[in-house]
Amino acid sequence: MKPQNDVALRVHDLKVALKVPGGMLPAVRGVSFELERGRTLGIVGESGSGKSVTARALMGLFPKGRSIMSGSVEIGGREILNSDARVIRHVRGEEMGMVFQDPTRSLNPTMRVGTQIVEAIRAHSDISRSAARNRAVELLSMVGIPHARERAHAYPHQLSGGMRQRIVLAIAISCQPSILIADEPTTALDVTTQLQIMELIGRLQDEYQMALILITHDMDLASSYVDDVAVMYAGRIVERGPVRKVLSSVRMPYTKGLLDATLQDDTPPHSHLYVLPGRPPDPRSLTAGCPFAPRCDRVKESCFQHEPELLSNDDEHASACWFPIEEESV
Repeated sequence: MKPQNDVALRVHDLKVALKVPGGMLPAVRGVSFELERGRTLGIVGESGSGKSVTARALMGLFPKGRSIMSGSVEIGGREILNSDARVIRHVRGEEMGMVFQDPTRSLNPTMRVGTQIVEAIRAHSDISRSAARNRAVELLSMVGIPHARERAHAYPHQLSGGMRQRIVLAIAISCQPSILIADEPTTALDVTTQLQIMELIGRLQDEYQMALILITHDMDLASSYVDDVAVMYAGRIVERGPVRKVLSSVRMPYTKGLLDATLQDDTPPHSHLYVLPGRPPDPRSLTAGCPFAPRCDRVKESCFQHEPELLSNDDEHASACWFPIEEESV
């Protein structure tokens, strides 16, 4: 176990069940990981794998009456899971910031963007409104908004998608959190703006020495920007390790399927991309076996009997598969 002062976030056996029509949905089923300061963890998987639910649970964004959470979430050595609302409000902003997928839905359309940044600053800092306005302009400049003082008076609809995402990022880092969660931060943007946003996030991470969680379905994006990767499926991590090690020596067939479905530099023009067969399972109807077994091309009868544990042979690269891919490069 790493020294506590090196670890920004420690998650152990996190389970999240959400209240839905017809009962409880087990969306996250025992997720564990550690994240050091200054490092980036990529959480990768298809829609419905539990990535965003994990992030929202860390931020305390689920109403207690609509969810049941268990396990442990430590920030700087302090347990925060299921804490009272006062503690969560402190953590959300001062300790942890979040950038959501759709910046339009993240911003209040009736408020000027500068005012929204000022509110975020004053919610966690005892400074005057005038000082907060100056800080907001500084933040806008920091995230690459030209003519920051004038732009602070704009409404969200008056800005491009890339600018709106920069505004959301400015709000997320306004109190210099130790952890930043970016949930699909480039999905709604064009390719050029995607690159600019990711480079900006990386620069801000270096400047503030933040730990970063990048949530994405894009294995290519993860391979370019993260230090470690956790592949999620059916609410669990099924492969985890340093990104270069995982990509060069894939063990879990699901991870290989995600990689095969990624556009490569040598992919011929107009060729058909690989598509994973089948669909992710409904978490409410999981059986005793491996959740990926019905979609796996390496499946054996024993895969339907028990769900595999996440195991490692070298303390770095772990996978949850009864018959992992061995010594095969992708």
